[in-house]
Amino acid sequence: MESTSPFQTLPVELIYRMLDLLDAKDILFSFGHVCRRFYTIAPQATDIFNNGNYPEASSCASTYAPGMPTSVHAALTDIAFAGCGTLNQFVKMKAALVAKQWKTASDELKSSKWCTDVKSTRCGLDVACIASGK
Repeated sequence: MESTSPFQTLPVELIYRMLDLLDAKDILFSFGHVCRRFYTIAPQATDIFNNGNYPEASSCASTYAPGMPTSVHAALTDIAFAGCGTLNQFVKMKAALVAKQWKTASDELKSSKWCTDVKSTRCGLDVACIASGK
């Protein structure tokens, strides 16, 4: 009789919340080794964080600030992963993005509660993407 790991029955939403606390290196090199299910999820999660392939978050980012450069859009998609409501709270950042004031926009993100709530690596990557204006 094969026993089932408790990890096998976790809802995917909870798994993504756990992934939200990890940086891409941890997802790639550690998370996938916890169990067979996580091994199949890890590459998908890396896609979400690195390539903006999460359709709802990407759509939210496009609506929030249309026509942004690729790196900026990827950072906005990452923030929107928590929901459009989270991204829409960044009113001053949005104004700076629309004006293409990348440094101001990245400073707004860096000083936000969101940045203190997520790991510094994740915040730092998103701040750098926005500051680059690319």
